[in-house]
Amino acid sequence: MGKLTTTVAVLLALSLAAAVPAIGQVTQESEQEGESGEVDQTFEVSGSGDNSNQCAGIQGDANTGNAQNVTDLLQDASTADEFEFEEVGSDVTVDGDSTTTCDQQVNQAAAASTSQPPSPEPPKGQPDLVPVNPTPQAGPFGFCRLEPDGGSFGAELVVTVANQGTAPAADSTVTVEFTPDLGGSPPFEGEAFQRRTGPIAAGSSVDLRFPLPEVRQRTPTDPGRNVFNPNAEFTITVDSGGEVTESNEGNNFAEGFCLG
Repeated sequence: MGKLTTTVAVLLALSLAAAVPAIGQVTQESEQEGESGEVDQTFEVSGSGDNSNQCAGIQGDANTGNAQNVTDLLQDASTADEFEFEEVGSDVTVDGDSTTTCDQQVNQAAAASTSQPPSPEPPKGQPDLVPVNPTPQAGPFGFCRLEPDGGSFGAELVVTVANQGTAPAADSTVTVEFTPDLGGSPPFEGEAFQRRTGPIAAGSSVDLRFPLPEVRQRTPTDPGRNVFNPNAEFTITVDSGGEVTESNEGNNFAEGFCLG
């Protein structure tokens, strides 16, 4: 009896072992690794010039990092449906806003006084010799002053020289040159005369007399003819020898004309 009982127990144990399935072993591992990059920003603002103005608004936006997400799900020997994940993830947003207000003004007076050398002052205390036209509205004819009046033989040309400067003028030379008239009858080859002015005070003037050149010498039977052949053209140059240092060297010359 005892032997039979033992045999039945062994058979029952074997049946249970065959009926129960073996429990499987399921494992899962998760691993993440990330590296962030380097950020390097450099800004430089420069300006140059004697007169400059600038407004520079600088803003640097940078982001470095890792957006990582991991979700582990383990399913084994299950009758459940497959799993789905929604709205899983990471977002990185980098934004920047910069406002620069600039009010630029230039002080021209200050810039001129600091960046430019001062203008040289006009010469002080210098004479200025000029030939005077007694009747400027007549143009070149205004310089035709003959004494005795008219163009008769033996008349003299009167020239007025004025010192309109602010200092006395030393003695200098005035030249009157009568223009050649080679087409006249007889022809005239031109002739120049010079006179000295003597010292002229500032604001004063002197009258100088110049002879009228002859075209043909007089004889007992021929009265001769002067520069009026038939008309007379001449030029006047004050300080023709450059002896006086003047405040204005460009107004020493004039042209005159006399009708015959």
